[in-house]
Amino acid sequence: MSNEGKPKLAKNKKFLLGYAIALFSMALILIVMSYLSQMKAENQIQQLNERISTTQGSIKKLETLTELTREQSDKIEELTKELQDAEKKNKELEDKNTEYSLATGETGIYSKTIKAYEYFWQLEKNYRTRYYKKSREIIKLIDSGEFTQFLSEDAAAEYQKIKNALK
Repeated sequence: MSNEGKPKLAKNKKFLLGYAIALFSMALILIVMSYLSQMKAENQIQQLNERISTTQGSIKKLETLTELTREQSDKIEELTKELQDAEKKNKELEDKNTEYSLATGETGIYSKTIKAYEYFWQLEKNYRTRYYKKSREIIKLIDSGEFTQFLSEDAAAEYQKIKNALK
């Protein structure tokens, strides 16, 4: 029994040693796989954080653009109202000019005054909307027709200010 028991015991020890090595190998493989999975998860989290940061930046830019759009819409409404007021005043001046022309037979001064303010209004509109090329063309028209003498002091001062800015 002692001879037969030793080989059986040696076989059992070899089997247990192989089994232990296999278990430790599997444990080591699982640890390495767990580490790799954790690294991959951390990379994905970092990428998501970067995307969130980019999205937040885009949202802030969008909010800024929305605010600018609102401001520009308000400015457009304001300019539209000014245009309507100017057209109304122009119509009133034309009516007065017609009445005066019929009453006195004199047409030159009032028609030039109306034309001077029409040019001035166009100049101011184009200058404020940054159409500088068109503004310079209007300045040439005003200067060639000597319309500045038909403008009020305030309008003439504003005209000079715009003209100097466009030089």
